[in-house]
Amino acid sequence: HQQSFINKKRVASDECIYQEEQIKNITQKAFQTARLRNKKLCSVDKANVLATSKLWRDIVNEISVDYPDITLNHMLVDNCAMQLVLNPH
Repeated sequence: HQQSFINKKRVASDECIYQEEQIKNITQKAFQTARLRNKKLCSVDKANVLATSKLWRDIVNEISVDYPDITLNHMLVDNCAMQLVLNPH
């Protein structure tokens, strides 16, 4: 998060860049870890707003085909935060 001033007015910008290979590596590791645990994976993102999250969700869905034994679901980060507050277990 970066905030600065242009013409004495406050401005802010955010930049988030992911390469497909980075997302694939993390996602494959997450699925492999899920196999060792309860065979469930919850992908948390902000796909309703962020282009990077849309890319994450697309790649996670593509990779999920290689892990048919894992139950995948997606959750928006706002809802995830609420669920953690409501049920921290």
